[in-house]
Amino acid sequence: MIVSALIVGINMPLSPIQVLYVNMVTAVTVSFALAFEKLEPGAMERPPRPANAKLLSPYYIFRIILVSLLVGGAIMTMNVTLLGDPEHYTPEQLTTITLHSIVIAQVFHVFNVRNERHFAFNKDFFSNKIAFMLAGVLILLQLTVTYIPFLRNVFDLYPIEAQYWVYPFAIGLMTFTIIEIEKYITRKISAARAFNKENGKA
Repeated sequence: MIVSALIVGINMPLSPIQVLYVNMVTAVTVSFALAFEKLEPGAMERPPRPANAKLLSPYYIFRIILVSLLVGGAIMTMNVTLLGDPEHYTPEQLTTITLHSIVIAQVFHVFNVRNERHFAFNKDFFSNKIAFMLAGVLILLQLTVTYIPFLRNVFDLYPIEAQYWVYPFAIGLMTFTIIEIEKYITRKISAARAFNKENGKA
């Protein structure tokens, strides 16, 4: 996203300390939440990975690129659009909205990756209480760094009005929805390939 900002010629969306903050809080909470996820059905029936298998499969690389383009593209589009309306959006407001958009999008995406290829809303959706707890903690932390003067000054944020929270949650919901659609399409493609393989088709 920062590289994209340089390419299109707009101001850097986040300062170095803000980038560090995002990386720290999301890396800790997201990984911790997924550590408590239940084992997917059939996971122990899968054959072991070959010793020379790459850490990231082509599908994982595709998913990483897709999510990056979705979140980064949506935030850059938002930045360009809102920067064109300086009477209603100051750079400080926009920076704060951008930071929250990155974090909230990752909160939504946690619920995508809880199940690699199956629908997020299933019978085990509420089984991982830690994921919900940490999502709540992360949102509370965002409110804290935005509205407590000392922390707000440390991270150079702006106490945005309530209506501006629509942007982060809209981007998060968009990302969640598109990834769920992608998972559905991927399941259908995988099922078709498995069917063709079983029936000796190319």
